[in-house]
Amino acid sequence: MDNNSRIGLRIMLIAVIGGTAFLLYLALNVILASINGARLDELQHHHYPIIEDLRLLKQDLQSIREGFAATVGMGDPLLLEDTASLVLEVERRLERLLSRDERLKVPLQVLQQGFATYAANATALAQQMLDHPDDLPRYHEQMTASLQTLERLQRQIQQLQVQRQRMYGELLDQTHRAVNQANLWGALLGVAVIIGLVLLAWTISRRVVRDIEKSDRLKDEFLAAISHELRTPMNGIIGALSLLRTTGVDEEQKNWIEIASRSANGMMMSIDDLLQFSELAAGQEQLLTSVFMLRPGLERLLESQRPEFTDKNLLFEFHGGAILDRLIVSHEAKILYVVRHLLSNALKFTERGGVLLSVSQASQTSEEGDATIRVLVQDSGPGIAPEHLQSVFRPFRQQDGSFSRRHQGMGIGLATCHAIAHLLKGSLQVRNRPSGGLEVEFLFPVKFADLARETRVEKGRVQPQRSKVVLVVEDNAANLAVLKGHLQQLGYHVLSARHGRQAVDLMQSRLVSLVIMDCQMPVMDGFEAARAIRKLPSPLCDTPIIALTANVMDMDRQRCRDAGMNAFVQKPVALPDLQRVIASVEVSETA
Repeated sequence: MDNNSRIGLRIMLIAVIGGTAFLLYLALNVILASINGARLDELQHHHYPIIEDLRLLKQDLQSIREGFAATVGMGDPLLLEDTASLVLEVERRLERLLSRDERLKVPLQVLQQGFATYAANATALAQQMLDHPDDLPRYHEQMTASLQTLERLQRQIQQLQVQRQRMYGELLDQTHRAVNQANLWGALLGVAVIIGLVLLAWTISRRVVRDIEKSDRLKDEFLAAISHELRTPMNGIIGALSLLRTTGVDEEQKNWIEIASRSANGMMMSIDDLLQFSELAAGQEQLLTSVFMLRPGLERLLESQRPEFTDKNLLFEFHGGAILDRLIVSHEAKILYVVRHLLSNALKFTERGGVLLSVSQASQTSEEGDATIRVLVQDSGPGIAPEHLQSVFRPFRQQDGSFSRRHQGMGIGLATCHAIAHLLKGSLQVRNRPSGGLEVEFLFPVKFADLARETRVEKGRVQPQRSKVVLVVEDNAANLAVLKGHLQQLGYHVLSARHGRQAVDLMQSRLVSLVIMDCQMPVMDGFEAARAIRKLPSPLCDTPIIALTANVMDMDRQRCRDAGMNAFVQKPVALPDLQRVIASVEVSETA
């Protein structure tokens, strides 16, 4: 199972467990609600009707008493018939009460028997008194006994009613407590489910994050390996072609060498684009500032670009302001990367006319530095359709995405430039020119270096001493041969080592003025070797070290600095770049 499948499975596990826990929570709430609902239903449809029937029974007994009294007092036999109907109603109510609750069977049977006796005696007495209205005193004792029987029945009903009301109240309190308890348990269960889900999500998300971090590390290692494995042979190719130019080849051979060099340089540009884009997309970009002047870097860049403009018969103009000769603090490599891409795009899409590059100090003030530099690239190409202007900074998007499109490319150049502009706290804007063509404006803030340092650097611009001994630590034979050729052209005496341990041992027996150190080597790599050199006794520990690396990401450069290296030059190594870096190290030593 691959990493993405494991991440998806763990996310699905959170959903399944969370859904199951929620269903259990709902099920428990439904069960508790059902139990409490049954209790309320029993109170409403069983206990309360019994209390109501007992209350009505008391009223009926009172009505029967009044009915017998009215019959005798008014001497109306019809009233006796109405009272008999009430008697029947009381008997039916008693039967209904007996069917409602088994616990009332014994007291209700006693009550039923007593009421039957009372009803029979009271009816017979009333009939006798109707038949002999002149002899009423004779029935006084019977009337008193009948009333006492009725009062006893009423007391029995009252006792039953009080008992049932007390029972009803207790059941109502129990139900109320049960409802509150159910609500409490529901809340506790809900909190437990939420806490459980949070802990589960946290645990699984930690594993997912570890998997993602592992994947990112593998990707970084893969990119580093790809960078090294591609740049190392390209260093031999480009370096050998550069040296081949100086061996007295004829014009046809020079032409083929130039074609091979341009193809190799195009390959390196594609590698750089992929690495820059991957670094920015992963959020691993770092702003490694240094002190430099824009003019030298721009001149090297334009020198490599001018032949391509000439081949297409395009006019190329460069206007540079005084800002080019000021010492500024920023990220030189990323600035030149953006300028190179803007020029490359202008060259790619312009068929006739020309391209203008203008670098100047913007009139607007900068909130992030001492000044804002404005880079403007204008071309006379077709421009961009207005509906596509909003998507030009989206990666892998081109106006023509077909396999037969006229202009090739990966579609990540402008997206990477836009991200770099924001990293520099600047901006990148693309707009169509009214007269035709495209205009790209790159603004970025810079700080000026202090004047004292500027004076030291200007005074320190001396030619390298040609008698110096340089130690080259490189395990690749082709790259070692190219570096030796370059350094010998510059007048240096070259010593070589195949790994870091050999270099450290050699430095303790032979004095060298400079070390050019490859970073990835067997036995001991360049980082460990640099740290070992810095631990040697003085003056060996102060020997300048230039990192020779195929890994060009910012974190790799920072790693070189952390290991104690003074500067770095990336593969493939061009002679002007190597000369410039060596000169900068020597200037720093002089200053």
